[in-house]
Amino acid sequence: MQSKTEITVEDKILINELIYRYNHAIDSGNPRDVSDCFVDDGTFEGRSGYFEGRSELAKLGMTATQSLLPRHIVSNVLITPHKDMPDHAGILSHLLFYEVTPEGFNFKTSGVYTDVVRKCDDGWKFVSRVMKLDVAMVPNET
Repeated sequence: MQSKTEITVEDKILINELIYRYNHAIDSGNPRDVSDCFVDDGTFEGRSGYFEGRSELAKLGMTATQSLLPRHIVSNVLITPHKDMPDHAGILSHLLFYEVTPEGFNFKTSGVYTDVVRKCDDGWKFVSRVMKLDVAMVPNET
């Protein structure tokens, strides 16, 4: 029998689809679809700032125009059950972000997403999404 802390293969597929829906929504500049990826009191913290609640989350990353197409590429997705919270999972993934302009492609940043998602009546939703930029350091030579 499956416990509420196990994540099925079907759930992993649905969680990956949540990530893809988020990427398509933010890249196409669709604020409602972005906020629909989160629970009502969901949070995002990252390069664009801190956003809490659906009305604030709808403001997240609305930069798409005819001359600037943002593209979020997420890979290396690891999904693990949350041991202390039934129907929750943790996600660790890598982000590559670039923009397409009339002049060409502009690589903007890379980073790591650390997410918590919850299984709701209408599917998996982000509870929190934290994006930390990759910052390489010069080794300290002593």
